[in-house]
Amino acid sequence: MVDNQFALPEGLMPFVQDRVAEGGYESVSAYLAELVNSDRRQQAKARLEAELLRRIDDPVRITMDDADWAAIRQQAEQRIKSRNAS
Repeated sequence: MVDNQFALPEGLMPFVQDRVAEGGYESVSAYLAELVNSDRRQQAKARLEAELLRRIDDPVRITMDDADWAAIRQQAEQRIKSRNAS
């Protein structure tokens, strides 16, 4: 873990401390890490949605067979395992 120091505007620290206490977080750092991870997931979701929308309008169609779907399933399972290990 990297140790960083940062400043919050004056009124935010009481809010953060309340969230830590109410949310069952171990520390302010754990709360902030969850915020960053949540933002990261939202960004990934937004990129995926944009790509899906772009592909919907793409006239090129790809035919997929059972092997293609199996490969996609395997990749998804590997991603889930790696996320759960983190």
